[in-house]
Amino acid sequence: MDSQTLMQRFGFLVTERSTAEERWDTIRAYIAPYRGEFFAVVDSENAVDLESGEIFDGTALQSAQVLASNLHGNLTSAYVQWFALSFRDSKLNDDPDAREWLEECGEAVWRALNESNFSHEIAENYLDLTTFASTFIFAEAGEEPGEIIFQALPLKQCYFEEGPSGGISHFYRWLRWTPLQLLEKFGEGSLPPDIADKAKGAQASATKEDVIFCIYPRKGKKRPAGRRLPPARRAWGAKYMLKRSNEMLGKEIGYYEMPVFVSHWAKVSESKWGHGPSHVAIYDVQALNRQEMLTLNALEKVIDPPQKATERGIIGDLDLRASGLTIVRSMDELKPMTFGTEWNVVDMERDNRRAMIREYYMISRLDLKESPAMTATEVERRWQQMQKLLGPTLGRIQTGLLAPVIETVFMILMRAGRLPEPPGAVMQGAELDIEYTGPLPVAQKADVAAAIERELGLAANLAATYGPEVLDAVDATKALQEHARITAVPAKILRSDLEIRKLRKDREAAAAEAKQMEQLSQGAAAADFASRTADWQRAAPSRTVPAAVTQDWSERGDRNQASAG
Repeated sequence: MDSQTLMQRFGFLVTERSTAEERWDTIRAYIAPYRGEFFAVVDSENAVDLESGEIFDGTALQSAQVLASNLHGNLTSAYVQWFALSFRDSKLNDDPDAREWLEECGEAVWRALNESNFSHEIAENYLDLTTFASTFIFAEAGEEPGEIIFQALPLKQCYFEEGPSGGISHFYRWLRWTPLQLLEKFGEGSLPPDIADKAKGAQASATKEDVIFCIYPRKGKKRPAGRRLPPARRAWGAKYMLKRSNEMLGKEIGYYEMPVFVSHWAKVSESKWGHGPSHVAIYDVQALNRQEMLTLNALEKVIDPPQKATERGIIGDLDLRASGLTIVRSMDELKPMTFGTEWNVVDMERDNRRAMIREYYMISRLDLKESPAMTATEVERRWQQMQKLLGPTLGRIQTGLLAPVIETVFMILMRAGRLPEPPGAVMQGAELDIEYTGPLPVAQKADVAAAIERELGLAANLAATYGPEVLDAVDATKALQEHARITAVPAKILRSDLEIRKLRKDREAAAAEAKQMEQLSQGAAAADFASRTADWQRAAPSRTVPAAVTQDWSERGDRNQASAG
């Protein structure tokens, strides 16, 4: 696309977003004071505002950070692999070689995320999510093969156009770079003469220029599966443009996949921007800050109260300094003024406001440290409570943020040759699914896992009372496999359907062989009994075999059979 059209569309997006920015700026002032000002033009380091004069109570700041930390630790912990890959085709999942290859790929993706700056940047992303409710993260391949660089983009700089499915169709980022940064990024030959001159002078970092970075789809370009292409043939194009003149800086670049991902806490259908707990809490946050400001004013009067005196009761000036001396006509002429402030009412109202703000961020229900030694059942119930509260938000985070990140890292590693060679069973274009195995996603499935456990326990109890036929109603093998999948049991310790069938065939063959041996042994015992009977009768044809002797021969046959078995 030509630069002029892109800049015109960007200008419309800037105007369109003004209403949302007003609310974001209020949230920034009271809840996220160090996340950037939306209406201030920051031309230098001296223009950065580090003051937070409007904040008199930090309950909302702390609550937003605690909620963000909960999301980070329970969704994308750097200490455990929080996702697993599976084939959409169930036959491939049953193939041991294909499954082993996919597990190795999942581990490679997770290691690549840990080796990159993902953990640090996603933490910034979660903090923006709990405050502004809309976040952007940028992922691209580095210079080294398999290297991946992440960047949590400030919401202030990001604008986008939605595609038919609700994802990003065009992305714009408003950058403010110094002449020195422009020179290092694009080189002297790609800069206007005045900027190039500034970049080589004493004012190289004293001023800033507006630069618009845009990513857009290229018509007719398809994303190849694992093949490397030159930038001009990739599915997404990108360019840097100087805002003052629409002039393109440097060369057009390209991406295989859209490298920017947007996620929302919650969203209404009429708006592409999100809303979250801070949008609801801001009213109580403002009221609490106003209340705390008045409380400080009242407390100042209690600590250093104003004085009252008659018109001529003081001789000279009133001296309120330490060891100060004020001359009065009578000792009763000068007295401090007292106020009937109901401090218990102030404390009660403060506690109510703080509790309400914490409820907006679900702190009381997310905290796992209420008792010194929680049982496993208590912890499990708390995780279930968390997933019920955060279920819809988790779905949006997984769909809009985590799944695209995993897919992008997978493709980058594949193009870099950092993934193992797929086995022959994995055909070109095999579709993959992502299963999240962190505490919160697993807790979402806890009800299903508990239902399987209850059903298996009930079947076992009924079988003990009414006979093993009851177990015919339940496929225990499938139940265990489904329970293992839901609770994120490592696939390495589970047998595939092929292995299970082979194991059962071997067991059946062993049982048939044992039965055959038993039959042969019984036949040998019967033959021995018949032989002894015949010998007895030949020796004494007129006598019958006594019952005691018959019993003895039979017992010998049983012993022979047992020893043979």
